[in-house]
Amino acid sequence: MAFVELANQKIHKFYEDIGVSLSFDIEINDGCGAQFKCITAFSQLAERQIPTSRIYFETAHGKSKSDGLGGTVKSFVSREIAAKQLVIRSVDELYVFC
Repeated sequence: MAFVELANQKIHKFYEDIGVSLSFDIEINDGCGAQFKCITAFSQLAERQIPTSRIYFETAHGKSKSDGLGGTVKSFVSREIAAKQLVIRSVDELYVFC
């Protein structure tokens, strides 16, 4: 967590140094519960000066109970999209598909 926050600060400083003003930040994380969903990570997120949206997705690395289910969903969705049988544009459409 400390590394992620340090990297985030360095990235923001880089943009500041080159004159780019950030008004919103989007983080996409591979969903490791112990790393990104703990109180420390959320407190760091809350203390940021720039509003941040954090998007989690299932890793399928086999580290938690939900990985099997997440991997199955990703597999089914990927197959349908590759076969041009499915287009998913929102979480609601994914929910209906599931």
